[in-house]
Amino acid sequence: MRTLIRPEIPRILREKQREWTEKLEASGGKRPDASKYGHAEIKRALRSMSFNKCSYCEGAITESEGNVEHRLGVTPAERAFEWANLYWACKDCNNAKKELTPERISTAIDPANEAIDPTDHLDFEDELIRSYRGSPLGQSTIGVHDLDREQLAYRRLKRLTVYRKRREDLRADPRSLDPRWFDQQLRALLEAFAARDQPFSAMFVARMRGITPAITSPTPAADD
Repeated sequence: MRTLIRPEIPRILREKQREWTEKLEASGGKRPDASKYGHAEIKRALRSMSFNKCSYCEGAITESEGNVEHRLGVTPAERAFEWANLYWACKDCNNAKKELTPERISTAIDPANEAIDPTDHLDFEDELIRSYRGSPLGQSTIGVHDLDREQLAYRRLKRLTVYRKRREDLRADPRSLDPRWFDQQLRALLEAFAARDQPFSAMFVARMRGITPAITSPTPAADD
């Protein structure tokens, strides 16, 4: 999970929010119309906000694989079309919290809360996620979204394998005998994988914690 910068409310939602909410309230408890909160304009804004990744697990998802989801549910009716309550998510992360109360979900990190950096609370041991330094907020976030599920760990491992192959290519380069060169190249590689638009980028942010600050370090960077 990475911090997301929520854009301005889409025009269609700004113009129709009140009307849609009133109709939902008058419906007597029916589910909100997915064609409304999942309108193409809304979906496009949310996919752009999350870089076409799940807002929670960071797995890359196509339009058919993802959902516009309500982080805190759809009750009361105001939440159904509340811009701050809408996210782009994979079906697994969405389903993980289906039976949870809004109060329980609120104990997890809100990806679009810019005051909280998820990487301050989440850590990785290779592909396995855990809370950073025992963070209760990190642990709760993992539990709410089932971020330690086996299938997700396998997908992270596949991404980690790509990174490791690139790292070994660097080590095979004759220039890697120069520690400064290798340190700089490894740092650049990690930064590329940790870019916000990359899948599972938080996993590589965690790996960068072991890298010394100076690019011109006299010893190789401390990534395994």
